Amino acid sequence: SFVDYWSSIRDYEHQRAKAVCIDQYHTISVNPREANDEGLAREALSAMEPFLAHPRCVAVGEVGFDSITPEEERIFRRQVELAKRKRLPVLVHAPHREKKAGIERTIRILQEMGVPGDGAVIDHSVEETIALTRHAKSAGADAVMIWPPYEWAKTQEMICEFYEYVASKIDMPIFLYN
Repeated sequence: SFVDYWSSIRDYEHQRAKAVCIDQYHTISVNPREANDEGLAREALSAMEPFLAHPRCVAVGEVGFDSITPEEERIFRRQVELAKRKRLPVLVHAPHREKKAGIERTIRILQEMGVPGDGAVIDHSVEETIALTRHAKSAGADAVMIWPPYEWAKTQEMICEFYEYVASKIDMPIFLYN
């Protein structure tokens, strides 16, 4: 269940990270894929608030779209409302399909709902990182979260070089994922 999963993130993963001197924080959400099962998603949303109140919970996310369905949008909007009520930023998942259209729709919804530009982060732009980051900026995003290229970057140096290269090609803040 979501409650078991969130409890594990909050408690077990925190203790595991602490054991190796990592100061771990987390986010909580109904992932866009699970939003298509609205019964499950609503049940999870009803149990979410106590987890969001935890001092190590730093955002609601990742939320947004996977296949850009009406169900995903309804659950996305409910989670954005929750984030606003709890005064938390929103960590947004860029869709796997129709990325540009999905990013535009996501930013439009966030603007419509009054989420400030620094209150949302777009992530998972692996395939077309620079182009999608520029597109997100032109659509109104103020920052992006970029997934590291684990598929081909075999060393920390390669990952750093990737982020440095992307940063040199775009003009907006980057949050690093993991």
